Amino acid sequence: MFKTLLSGFVTMIWLMAAVPAHANSAKTLTFTGLSNNEQVLGFYNGGVGSSGSGPGPGFGISFSPNAITVAGAGANGNFVLATGVTSINVNTGFANGLILLYAGSSPATISIWSGLNGTGTLLSSKLLGATSGCASLSSCAGKLAGINFNGTAFSVTIGTSNGRIAFDNVTFGVHSPLVTPEPSSLALLGTGITGMCLLSFYYRKAHVSPMKVFCRGQ
Repeated sequence: MFKTLLSGFVTMIWLMAAVPAHANSAKTLTFTGLSNNEQVLGFYNGGVGSSGSGPGPGFGISFSPNAITVAGAGANGNFVLATGVTSINVNTGFANGLILLYAGSSPATISIWSGLNGTGTLLSSKLLGATSGCASLSSCAGKLAGINFNGTAFSVTIGTSNGRIAFDNVTFGVHSPLVTPEPSSLALLGTGITGMCLLSFYYRKAHVSPMKVFCRGQ
């Protein structure tokens, strides 16, 4: 019984520690430094945009040609406006999840993939609803969206086959607080918390040192 509770406790500690570890490698794209109507391309791979802006940060991230910068528009500054589906490659890979600000007159889908260019295993997918009265980030604040996944991703696809989508402040490598945790994750966390409470009770009743019990595995 003790070993089961200890396992739940250790699992809970691991879950709590996992988020900061990955968050340290988070990368946020604001598209600052790109010109109006410029393709992003390899700007975030230490290269330049289609108009020669750059070199940008060496994040190892590149965009398909249909990702076009809209510069200095609205309260959000620069953002990307894409027609169709945009592919974003993350050559170094990323884990946990992604958060972004978006706007669009039609629903769009964001998908996370284990391979480059939207290939390999589909790790997660989410439908982004149309933002009523807000077709572009130049006319409104947009809406925050997030998607979480397990494993390591190397590309993201985002967009719609029958419209355009604007997006900005794209952050890779963070768990999204906008996503409700899976029931299994909540149950596991609950097991860990229960284990901590029962361990505390055990120590008080037995008058035994917590370190001694832990080392002996009793």
